[in-house]
Amino acid sequence: MRGAAGPGRVPSPPPATLPRPRLTALLDEHLGRTPVVLLRAPVGYGKTQLLSAWLAERPELRARTTWVCRLDGDPAGELHRLLAVPPRADGGRPLLVVDDLEVVAGPALQAALVELAVVRRAVDLVLSSRTVPLIPVGLLVSRGELAQVDDDDLALTREEVEALRGQPDALPADVLLERTQGWPAAVRMLVDHGGDHRLARVLASYVDSEVLDHLPGEDRRLLQHAALLPVLDPAAAEAVTGHPDALARLTRLHESGVPVRWAAPERPALNPLVRERLLTRLQQEDPQSAAAATQRAAQWLHAAGRPLEAARLLVDAGEHPAATALLAEGFVQHVYTDTATVRTLLEEIPEEGGWLVTMMRAVTYLLAGDSIDPAVVLATVENRVQSSSAPVPEADQLALTSFRLLMWRSVNYRQEPDLALLREGPLTLPVDGRGHRRAVASSAAVRAEYGFWLLHHGELAEAGSVLNEAVTLARLAEVGWLGVQSLGAWGCALAMAGQNEQARDLVAQAEALASATGVCGAPLHLARLGRAATLVDDLRLAEARDLLDRQFAEVAPQPEHGALLTYLDASIRTLVGHEAEAVERIASFRMSTPHLTGYQRTVLSMGAFRALLELGRLEEAEREVQLMAEVAPPRQQPLVDLSRARLLVKQGRPGEAVPLLRPYLEQPTGLNPRELLGMLATTVVAAERCGDDHLAEQAQHQMNAVSDQVGVGRGTSRQALLMQRLRDRSTMLSPTELKVLRQLDSERSLAEVAATLFVSANTLKTHLRSIYRKLNVPGRRQAVERARLLNLI
Repeated sequence: MRGAAGPGRVPSPPPATLPRPRLTALLDEHLGRTPVVLLRAPVGYGKTQLLSAWLAERPELRARTTWVCRLDGDPAGELHRLLAVPPRADGGRPLLVVDDLEVVAGPALQAALVELAVVRRAVDLVLSSRTVPLIPVGLLVSRGELAQVDDDDLALTREEVEALRGQPDALPADVLLERTQGWPAAVRMLVDHGGDHRLARVLASYVDSEVLDHLPGEDRRLLQHAALLPVLDPAAAEAVTGHPDALARLTRLHESGVPVRWAAPERPALNPLVRERLLTRLQQEDPQSAAAATQRAAQWLHAAGRPLEAARLLVDAGEHPAATALLAEGFVQHVYTDTATVRTLLEEIPEEGGWLVTMMRAVTYLLAGDSIDPAVVLATVENRVQSSSAPVPEADQLALTSFRLLMWRSVNYRQEPDLALLREGPLTLPVDGRGHRRAVASSAAVRAEYGFWLLHHGELAEAGSVLNEAVTLARLAEVGWLGVQSLGAWGCALAMAGQNEQARDLVAQAEALASATGVCGAPLHLARLGRAATLVDDLRLAEARDLLDRQFAEVAPQPEHGALLTYLDASIRTLVGHEAEAVERIASFRMSTPHLTGYQRTVLSMGAFRALLELGRLEEAEREVQLMAEVAPPRQQPLVDLSRARLLVKQGRPGEAVPLLRPYLEQPTGLNPRELLGMLATTVVAAERCGDDHLAEQAQHQMNAVSDQVGVGRGTSRQALLMQRLRDRSTMLSPTELKVLRQLDSERSLAEVAATLFVSANTLKTHLRSIYRKLNVPGRRQAVERARLLNLI
């Protein structure tokens, strides 16, 4: 609304005009330093309201103002008359406001007006136009003779939108800004008609009449195709419109009054409401052209590495089969890194989209931590696959296999999968073509899932081999999160097998890849468990505890990781002398987790057995050995025999332990390093107790060699500590040595210790040498630390 005005009269601002002090101050500043001020913005940006409100607040300026606009009977004639008026004798300059410049003045008249203000200094000139004036704007700006206020300045700020909303039930300011880019007329309509069913018609009518209908058909079609993408660049503009000069044409349309904002140089973005209307009209006027243009835009986005944007475009256009195929193609790459976006897109595709939609939705729900029944979901997908008339392509078969394994893993393998296909080795992949990357990614997921299954079933060596394949495939497919997860699982498998040096290297690789690709959370769980296992082996127990607490303080471990986490936690408690807590921790986990794999149950029994052995609760420890014998997979039989041998030693029957261990020492090829070190450490103690010094020395020498080979400290490892704990503590150190050891745990000097014990300095040194040798430590501080771990002090 302009308010009443006649020729030369300043219109009054409408009663509901929004005060915009930042802009009126800007006009004051510009008018004070340049002879010409230009307000240039498309229709609806409030140029006329701003100028009338500005002048209404400045009576002295208003008194010397002449206002010319298209509503005057002969605006061009009025301007010609003003050009002929001689300058005022007192040197004062009137203010000439020319509204609707693009309508009221042609090129010659515009040039004459600028000359009147810039050369003759006869007036202060304010121009308001929807289009770029036919004057050398850039040259005048560079000379300091013209200042501009454009659509970026005139767009409403968040504070101004809040002030305009008024009613508490109006749309939130952020929503209004997102939908309008601050276009004042559009914001006003959304506020005034937000709850009105006629709003869509009102907006459509406004955009049509004020922006689109006056455009030539070719320009309107260009805008319709450009509207397929929210933001354009030169390549995108050419791709979606089919015109090499599309960006230049869009720039010209913006200069002629089409609402376009520039996200960056050469990156225009149509106003969202205008874009919405253009797409609606394209669909109504030419559905076939709309479909073809949508496909063309989606293909360009996909080729440009923006597949999720392409999928959004297809979903919005109702092209659900194409959107499903596109999401399936990049699903493995994006499901972890863009879970929320992928999930939203899938939820907007009807359930009738087929088994692929159901499968992908289920994965996003699972990763988001939603409660689903994997068995029901899996059955639904299987039924839809069976009822589908179309054959399942090879890439989809890979995805389906990976999905089955994931669902089984999510319930910790409550149902055992059919692994016949997976045991055949790496899958054959296409060497080129559009489906290559998807096939590689899907194959990586399949191999990774099989590797996880092997890990949680104790097939550690084979797990490492399969996970190595998964890592290679994940790198080829550039799926960062899967590479991180597979590296971490591989490192965990090696750590559980006692191959600590290689485990540390793989965990470090997983952490480096996670850092480089921005991966965090669940894909790193197995890497953290693997690192914690190596720290426990090195007796860096405080570091291991801190690592586990930090990793799982806020994010609960996945079901299949709970057993390993509990085992490591119990191991730390046992090693620091809190054996009863370790037993309780394992018992609590068993109560809350009824389904475990045989290997997981074996590992937990091993953790409970060690704690019970330290507590001297030998009957309970024997029951744990019996339980291991019942549940352990064949590959874990060495763990059962090792535990039985340790129990025999603890029961004072070392002579029975040695024959049980000897076959493994004579044929160690089937043992992993952890098992072999355990066998050797137990043999050392059993042989010592039997008086077989030769066997004890031989086993100790072999244990040192294996420790060096796999990166485990000789006298500073968990195995060394367990070996010493297995010895009879009453005979390991003499009573006098125990007295000396307890005195070392003080601030006393050695001379003071000798005086306290009433022995000479030389006698004390003899005792110290014996203590250090038996504890396998170099000095006093290490002796105290080892004694605490052995519960000797």
